[in-house]
Amino acid sequence: MRREMIEYVSYGGAVITNSAVSDPGVKALVYVAGFIPATGETVGDLAAKSSPPIPLVTTEVPGGAEVSIDPAHFRESFAGDVDRTTAADLAAVQRPAGTKTVTDASVREAYRTIPSWSLITRRDKAIAPDLQRFMSKRAGAHIEEVNASHAVMVSRPDAVTRVIEDAARATR
Repeated sequence: MRREMIEYVSYGGAVITNSAVSDPGVKALVYVAGFIPATGETVGDLAAKSSPPIPLVTTEVPGGAEVSIDPAHFRESFAGDVDRTTAADLAAVQRPAGTKTVTDASVREAYRTIPSWSLITRRDKAIAPDLQRFMSKRAGAHIEEVNASHAVMVSRPDAVTRVIEDAARATR
């Protein structure tokens, strides 16, 4: 199946930044409340510039460790504009991330050769909006903003859909 566009949230921005360069089917990058690292930066480097830090829980697993957002602080840190029940459900089913997702340095910058869009979440407490703006401007992304938390795909799916459609229209 040919991919015309990829979109991820948060640390997934680092994934598309590094992997899309080698896929000629990728026509646009859409960062949704995402990290957009430059070569040599890590998600951890960027996250350290966001304040206050997200309360994380580290779990030792075979072959390393995984981190997840502390469920007791999930809503306030990640999903402040989502109702309590939905936020609790999201906290319960969140997928932990391997610590390498935070410590591995970026080696490519797909946004240098592939047009990019960025949806900045103004009420984000996981990645500060000013940090999102900095990364988006540095990447030369088309920027859209919305009053939403980091859980924008749940709280404002209309805004997420709009930025994806904008990117798709522009790269046809």
